[in-house]
Order: sequence, then structure tokens, then C-alpha cells
Amino acid sequence: GSASRPCGSFRLIMNVDLTASSAAVVLPELPSELWARVFSFADAKSLAIASCICRAWRSEALRVMERAVREITIFSGVWGEPYDEKGKEWESWPWKQAFIDMQRMPDLMLVRVPKISIVAMGQLVKERRGVGYPFIWDRIVAQHGTQVDEPRWVLMTGDVLAGSRNQPYTEPKEMARRFEGYDVPTLREAIACIFARFLQDGARHFGDNPWTYTRCQENMNSLQTVVGGFAPAGLLVYNVLHFPHDEVGVAAMRKFQAGSAEDLGSGRL
Repeated sequence: GSASRPCGSFRLIMNVDLTASSAAVVLPELPSELWARVFSFADAKSLAIASCICRAWRSEALRVMERAVREITIFSGVWGEPYDEKGKEWESWPWKQAFIDMQRMPDLMLVRVPKISIVAMGQLVKERRGVGYPFIWDRIVAQHGTQVDEPRWVLMTGDVLAGSRNQPYTEPKEMARRFEGYDVPTLREAIACIFARFLQDGARHFGDNPWTYTRCQENMNSLQTVVGGFAPAGLLVYNVLHFPHDEVGVAAMRKFQAGSAEDLGSGRL
């Protein structure tokens, strides 16, 4: 199809032995619109190669990567006052790692999680959009409901991992951890990602078509906590005991250090 032709063109260009000096001769002969178009279809490896050819290609490769990550990013402004950092989060925006992960992970969202508690998130979304938690387990409220942490970036899949439904927890947990730097989501950050996407464009991930819940790391009374079932009535925050196993799976999450583009897992740039 038409989408494959630019990829073929890119492979053809990259198979030419271009040093930085020879690129200065070849590049003027290529219309800028052509190689800019070709770059937009390139994968991470090809863009990395291109960025080493010459300054012009490096600039274009970085522009393409940043634009791709920007499309999956939800910045702090979506939360409104007092959580809007007014651009400060750009200093730690982990776009390079996010772009790498986009090549190997399904349907990622990169979310700026503010210093806000689980309880406060429910209240904020209720005030802004008319929905919150139709039910939240009282033990979660008592133990985790008012906890906060410094603002940080989080990458999370927009759905449970394929094959993670209807499995004992140990198996989908290992599925999430097979992606370097990723783990099972934590409660507060999972809720924040789901609500942030809803605040941004009204999308209800981990919703009701089909009914979908992700397990979270927190275990209470020997029961794994879950988040999901985001129907028009709101988001459910409960434990795994109350839902059919074929509705429960596991998302994958990478958490970055507060104020840094460096992650908390094993993966590093």
C-alpha cells in the first residue's frame, strides 16, 4: 500500500553508505519534502541511524520522534488548578524513552500524574465531568485514599495485556515485567492515567465494552486490588473477588522518578 512505499524508500536511502561528508553532497539533491516525508514512516532504529548521518537529518529525526510522543502525552494542564504545572513538566518529559517503548508496547499513554490523592481525583472528575467512583472499596479509601506523591511521569498501556485475562496473578504479573522497566500498575497512578485520558478527550479506557479491569500491585486482606469497568456511571476501584476472571487482566506501567526523565525500573536510556 501507499504506507509501505515510504518505508521502502527509507530503507533504500539508508542502505546507501552515507558518511557525514558525503551526505552534504547527496542531501541537496533530495527534495526536503521527500526525506521529511520518509522520516515520518521510519521506525526507531532507522531514525537512530539517520540522526547520525548529518545535522539536518538528526534535526528531522528528533522532530519526528518528539511529535509522535507528543500525540500520546497528557500534560498537567488537563487537571486544572492547582495541579497545572504550567509547562514546568517539560523539563523532565521522557520523550526519548517513550518513543523507544512505543515501538514495542501496545497503545501507550504518557501521563503527568499530579500530587493528588485517590479520593481527590474522584472528587475532581465528579465536579468536572459528572462522574467519579460509583463504588470504591472502603479499605482502599482507609489505607490508600489520601496518600499523595510528588508529580511524576508515568507510561501505561491503554488496555490489559493480551493473554492476561482469566489468569492467576503470578502469570500476568510476569507478563508485565517481561517489558524492561515495566511492572503491574499501582492504584493511584493507574486511576490517574485512566482519569487523565477521560478528562482530555472523554475516552473511557478499561471500560465496559468489553468489561475490563486491571489488577494493581496493592494487596489487601489477601485480595488483589483492581481498577476499571469505566462505564458512564464512573470508574470502579475494588478487589478481584467481585469480578469474573475473564474481565480481569493486567496493564503494564513504567514510572519515572519525580522531577526526572529517568525511570524507576531497570530500563535506562
